[in-house]
Amino acid sequence: MQRQVLCQQQQMRPPTLTYPSGRISVSITKMDYEMLSPGRWLNDNIVEFYGLWLRDRLDKSLRDHVGIWSSFVYAQICQQRWNILHRSARRTDLFNMSALLLHICTRKHCLLAIVRHSGVNQGKSGGIYVVDSKKNVAPGVEIIHSIREFLSRQYQSRFKAELDFSESHLPATVVQTPQRDT
Repeated sequence: MQRQVLCQQQQMRPPTLTYPSGRISVSITKMDYEMLSPGRWLNDNIVEFYGLWLRDRLDKSLRDHVGIWSSFVYAQICQQRWNILHRSARRTDLFNMSALLLHICTRKHCLLAIVRHSGVNQGKSGGIYVVDSKKNVAPGVEIIHSIREFLSRQYQSRFKAELDFSESHLPATVVQTPQRDT
C-alpha cells in the first residue's frame, strides 16, 4: 500500500527542465510550461529561463556589456536586502555595463526596466527606461526609487564614494509600447 502511494506521488511530480547547468540556473516545471498556452500569462520562471537562454546566446563582447537580471533580484531590492545584493553583484562589473535589464513583477503585473548607465560615473548621461504594456498604469514612483537606491548602494559599496542617481542625473522615461487592458 505504501509503495503504491509513493509511486502515485512520483507520477504526480511534474517533470523539470533545468537550464543551464551550473551555479546560476532555473528549473521549469510542468505547471510553468503550461503557462505558455495561449491566453495565459508568463510567470517569473519562464521569464528567468528566457533571460538566461538569451544571455547565453549573446556574443561574448555584448554579454559583458548587458546585464540581464531576474525579478528575483528586484524582490531583493524591495526587501532592502543590500548585503545579499552586494554579494551577488560583486562578480558583475555593473557600472561598466552599457545596460542592465531588470524584470520586475509586482502583484501579478510584470514590466521591464532598462537602466542605461554606461559612463555615468564619468559624467556621461544615462537613464531608466520603463517598458510596460498595461493600459493606464504609470510605473510606481517606488519602483524608480528602489532602482536608484540599489544603484547608489552598489556604487557606494564598490567604490567607497557617492554618485548622484537622482532624476536630474539618471532620468526615468516610460517607453511607448502597444497597450493591453489586463
